[in-house]
Parts: sequence; C-alpha cells; structure tokens
Amino acid sequence: MHHAVSSRWATRRAEKARRLACVASLTRGRLLPAEHIVEALEALLVPGDRVALEGENQKQADFLSRSLAQVNPHVIHDLHLRVREHQPSRALGSFRARHCTPH
Repeated sequence: MHHAVSSRWATRRAEKARRLACVASLTRGRLLPAEHIVEALEALLVPGDRVALEGENQKQADFLSRSLAQVNPHVIHDLHLRVREHQPSRALGSFRARHCTPH
C-alpha cells in the first residue's frame, strides 16, 4: 500500500513539474504577468481537471473567472469547477456553459 501511495504522489509531483515547465517562459520569476493568464491557463489545464476558483478578494476571483471565460473551449473543456457561493460572476456563467462537465 505504501509503495502505491508514494508512487501516486511521485506521479502527481512529476505532472505538476511538467505543467509548470510549460509556462516558465511566460513568467517573471515566480510572477505571471496578467497579460499571459489566458495562455497560461490553456497550457496548465487539461480536460477533466478540478479547478477551485478562489481569490483573496472579489477582484481576484472576478479576474480569474473572466480569464477562464476567455480560454479556447476546444483546448479547455470538461473541467470540474468549484466556486465559493459568494463569488459567482457573469463571466463564470459563460465559462461554465462552454468548459465544464455538468453534474
């Protein structure tokens, strides 16, 4: 059992490293300039991913939801989206219709 768990974590760690390497050219150190957010989301997310849409404040949550609404639905689709009840935005409704798997 222990080997299976550690193997799963190693796989997840390797996948995270692979995805982050895909966006390394878009970043400035540890920062991702806002103008690259849509490109980064399209590189980081894959169909079926679980996405928790949260921000420290409403402005951040709105920015993330507007950015997600701009991604190409042929690239990003069938996401499982989790949103805090107090954070919905108009852009989020459009995003859900184009990119999320219905439950």
